[in-house]
Amino acid sequence: MATFLPRMTRRVLPAAIALSACAGCALSTRNAILIYPPTPSSSGVAVAQAAEAPTTNNISIVVLPFDDRRDDTTNVGTVRNGFGMKTAPVRAENSVPMWIQDALVLDLRQAGFSVSTSASAPDSSLALGGEILKVYADAYFAYSAEVSLFVRLTREGREILGHSYVGTGSAGTNVTATAKSYAQSLALALADALRQVVPDVEKAIASE
Repeated sequence: MATFLPRMTRRVLPAAIALSACAGCALSTRNAILIYPPTPSSSGVAVAQAAEAPTTNNISIVVLPFDDRRDDTTNVGTVRNGFGMKTAPVRAENSVPMWIQDALVLDLRQAGFSVSTSASAPDSSLALGGEILKVYADAYFAYSAEVSLFVRLTREGREILGHSYVGTGSAGTNVTATAKSYAQSLALALADALRQVVPDVEKAIASE
């Protein structure tokens, strides 16, 4: 018994110290700057490049601001303590609708579209907009994020695409629940959603 207790102490003590050290940081609000595209990582996840591709398909499209339909538009995630309990929110320092609009512009240009932005579009234009349903990141042992959108594409005011899309992403193992890792997880989730959106936009236009 005399040798058992010290061995147990050596095993448990580092975990207890780490848990104690993180107790304070778990109570602090994280203020995340939303990014797009995701930063390159060793995860092997392909991400869009920041450079704009030249227009190749001669199709112009207007990207409209998305309506934010989230129940809570102030939070984009949650911080948990070592016991898994929610202890603090994650807030976005920049506009969530603008983040999504800018990401769509980037990915559509990468796909060869000529893209502009506006609060409204002429009736003769192809216009892409929709609703933001969910933008949320969690973290316990690992980060997990989800972005859910309803996307609506119209031509001359007539809807030619209306569909919901869900993307997921993770920045990997959670150690100290950093704002940067929450932002990366959300960027990966948005990229996952838009990888589904852009091909559907192309198919909807081609089928007209």
